[in-house]
Amino acid sequence: MDSDHEIAKVIAGFMVTVAEMTKTKAESKTQTLTYARSLVGVDDPVVLRAAAGAVRHLPAPMEVPVDRLESHDKFAAMLGVTSTEDQLIAAINARSWLLELADEIEARP
Repeated sequence: MDSDHEIAKVIAGFMVTVAEMTKTKAESKTQTLTYARSLVGVDDPVVLRAAAGAVRHLPAPMEVPVDRLESHDKFAAMLGVTSTEDQLIAAINARSWLLELADEIEARP
């Protein structure tokens, strides 16, 4: 894999993690843009779009059989683990927010 692809994957993973932790678009976008700048040195919409595409290649949340879902959710809550639903929402938000960041950068004069 080339380094651009690896950077996109790293930014994608970072954005998903930040989206899980912060829950606010503004904070997630600010932290991710700062992190992306530290990796590539500039605000690059191409890298951000690649990162948005890389979100779909990140590991999916663990599948839990329906008959074990209730006990799994209780155990996960006890450990403070993000729910499967929240992980999926974070991935969707991360992809959307990365595309928004790319659009915002391209719209700058």
